[in-house]
Amino acid sequence: MSAPIDALTDAPTEAEEFVAAARQSLRGGDGAAALDALGWWGLLDHLDDRSLRTAAFALFRAQGRELASSPALGALLAQPYAASTGAAPGTVVAAALRHSPRKGLVAVVVGDVAGRAVLVDRPGEGVSLVDGDDLRRVDVPSTPSRSRTRPWCRWWSCSAVKPMPPSTCSARSQALRPLRPASALTTSS
Repeated sequence: MSAPIDALTDAPTEAEEFVAAARQSLRGGDGAAALDALGWWGLLDHLDDRSLRTAAFALFRAQGRELASSPALGALLAQPYAASTGAAPGTVVAAALRHSPRKGLVAVVVGDVAGRAVLVDRPGEGVSLVDGDDLRRVDVPSTPSRSRTRPWCRWWSCSAVKPMPPSTCSARSQALRPLRPASALTTSS
């Protein structure tokens, strides 16, 4: 009975191998470049495959172990909208909404979103795409436990994103929720 247990503990699992590869790639310092080097963006289209899903989620374990930052979480959040946006993998990340006592509803993106579109889904109002280059970088103060990391946090007030009449992306996306291109939005600074 101990032989199967020894076999399980001696050999690295597939997930551990994925984590080790992701950690190595993240040590370079640029999270977005690490995602490119790992081919991580391509995994998002295949989350129904157990092995590929394991590889995709291993990145988050590696990111935590290395105290690294990347736009991976936003990319994962944007995945359900991939077909509606028609965007290439790695070009769209989603923001998470939160309520700020001083600023009201705020959209937050973790990781460097330069060169990417940021998807904002406001329930009842629709989905908007904003150019990530138009957003302002806000550094999150480091604590002693996070002294190695320089996380990126981009935010803007949702009231600053003013949608214009929606353009048509496809009949399906319009039937589900209006999708507004970045060119139809204005942002305040």
